[in-house]
Amino acid sequence: MDKKKYRWVICAGCTLMFFCTAGLGMTGFSVYQPYLISDGGLTNAQASMLTSIRSMFTFITMFAAARILNKTDIRLGGTLSAFGIAAAMILFGAADSFPVYAAAAAVAGICYGIGGMLAVSVMIHRWFEEHQGLAVGICSAGSGFSAVIGTPVITWLIETFSMKRAFFMEAAFVAVLAVLVFAMLRNRPKGEERPPQFVTKREKGKEKENKFLVGKRETVFIMIGVLLMGFTYPATSHISVLYRNAGFPSGQVSLLVSTMGAALFVGKCVYGQAADRLGSFKSGNIFFGMLTAGSALCCLAGNGSIALAMAAVILVSCGSVLLSVGLTIIADAVAKQQFYAVIVRRIQIIYMLGSMVFGVVPGIIADHVGNYIPAYIMITAFAAAAMLLIQPILRKRSA
Repeated sequence: MDKKKYRWVICAGCTLMFFCTAGLGMTGFSVYQPYLISDGGLTNAQASMLTSIRSMFTFITMFAAARILNKTDIRLGGTLSAFGIAAAMILFGAADSFPVYAAAAAVAGICYGIGGMLAVSVMIHRWFEEHQGLAVGICSAGSGFSAVIGTPVITWLIETFSMKRAFFMEAAFVAVLAVLVFAMLRNRPKGEERPPQFVTKREKGKEKENKFLVGKRETVFIMIGVLLMGFTYPATSHISVLYRNAGFPSGQVSLLVSTMGAALFVGKCVYGQAADRLGSFKSGNIFFGMLTAGSALCCLAGNGSIALAMAAVILVSCGSVLLSVGLTIIADAVAKQQFYAVIVRRIQIIYMLGSMVFGVVPGIIADHVGNYIPAYIMITAFAAAAMLLIQPILRKRSA
C-alpha cells in the first residue's frame, strides 16, 4: 500500500475509532442525562456520578493503556475498544438499577482510556511525516461530530421508542463502526514493521532531571491550573440536564446539544491553527475567555431565552477544546522536548483526576437546591482561576 495515499484512510479509521470511544461513549452521551433521571429512575447525583465513574476508570486505565496496546497494537486494541462501547450501550439498555448503570459507565471509561488520544496520536505519528497536527485535529474533532449527528437521532429514538431501545440500537450501530475500524486501520506502513514502542525504560540518571522549562513554583501553578480545568469538565457534560431542568423542551435541548457538538468540532480545528499562528498565550486568552464567559452565561439558563442559551453553549463548547487539544499545547509550551510525552501524560492524568473528583458535584448540588446554576457558578470561578494560573506562565514562555 502507498503510505501517502493510505494515510488518509488511516486518519478516517482513527476518526471513526475516536467517534465511538470519545464521541458516542463520552461527549454524545450527555443527551441521555435527562432521560436517565426521568426514565431510568436515577437521582441527579447518581446521573452525575456516572460521569465521575467513567472518568475514574479512564484515569485508572491510563496507567495500563500503553502496556495493553503493546500486547494488541492499535488496530486490534482500537477495534476492541469500539466493540466495548457497544457492550457498554447494551449494559445501559439492560440496566434496571444504579450498580448496572455504573458498570456500563466503567466499561465506557476503560474503552476511552485504551482507544482514546494515546492510540490516535501514535497511529497518526506512524503514518504521517507531515500534516500531523491537521490529522490529529480531524480525529479529535470526531468526538464533537458525534454530538452533532448523534443527538437529534438519539433524542428521536428515545421519544419514539424508549431509552432502552435507543441504547440497543446505538449498540448495533457502534458494532458496525467497529468492524469498519478494523477494516480500515493498519498498524504500520508496509516495510516499516517494528516492535511497538509505547513503553520505554527510563534512562539512568534522568529520573530526577527537571523535565520542565519553567521553575518549580510555576510547575505547581501549571498543575493546579490543569486540575481546575478538570473541574470545568461538567460544563459540557451537563448541558442537556442544565437546560432540561431549567424548563427547556426536549427539542430545544436536543438542538443545544447538537450545537455543542458542532462548536466542539469547529473549535478543535480552529484552536490548533490559532495556537500555531498566535502562540499558546494569545490563543489561550481567547479560548479561556470563551470558556469563562460561556460558563457564566450558562448560569442564566433560568431566564428561558433560547438565543442566550445558544450563545452560552457555543462559547462554553469552543472554550472546552482547551480540555483536550489545549492540554497538549500547554505541555508543549512548558516541557523540555525530550520529556514532552512524559509531561503530556502527567497533565492528562491530573486533568482526569479533576474531572473525576468534580464530575459528581453538579448532581449533588441539584439534588439539594433543585437546579444546576450554583454548580455553573463554581465552574465559572474554576475556569477564571485556571486562566489566572496558567496564562502568565504561557506569556513568559512566549516572550
